[in-house]
Amino acid sequence: FILIKNHRHPLNRICAAVLICFLFWCIGKTFAHNPHATLEEAYRFMKVTIVGAWSFSSFLLWFAFIVSEKKKVLRKFWIYPVLFAVPIIAICVQWIDGSLLQYVSRPYGWGLQWHKTWMTLVLLAYIFITIAVAVTIIFVYSRKTGHPVKKKQAQILGISTLLAFVVGYATNIIAPRMASIPIPDLGHNMGLVWAVGIVYV
Repeated sequence: FILIKNHRHPLNRICAAVLICFLFWCIGKTFAHNPHATLEEAYRFMKVTIVGAWSFSSFLLWFAFIVSEKKKVLRKFWIYPVLFAVPIIAICVQWIDGSLLQYVSRPYGWGLQWHKTWMTLVLLAYIFITIAVAVTIIFVYSRKTGHPVKKKQAQILGISTLLAFVVGYATNIIAPRMASIPIPDLGHNMGLVWAVGIVYV
């Protein structure tokens, strides 16, 4: 729908890319969070899940640059390796030897268990930083722009992204380290909060 509205505008293209990441993420979780799914099935679809989940923040930051009209940044060659080097390397490492993440049995299906490796720390820090920067850029833009409609749009985007980020990061990154509390990873569910904000805007 977004591409049909205007497939030539970079904002629509990158918004569609973020939603495609969201789609891949959710497809994988339909198997991981199914108590009847086998571990083999969950791992098979993990390959799809991580493409969406670990690329989501990169495209979100790119989207924030476009929303905030930071065209000069996007003309710089170095911004694209900064946006995509970490998730691409992390995805390849996980595909090859599974050294970043594994699934463990939970009451709701298969839950996350992060391995304590330097690449895992780099990936989790990268996701945190890119989303935090995206939220900050959007909020700063909402304060600086004199256009009332764009101001309101940026505020809604900022709030919906922040809410999704806080709850999603807490359940996907912090909760798995607390083994006594079997909280499902809800980052993809909280992405729906952001999607509602996008639709409203």
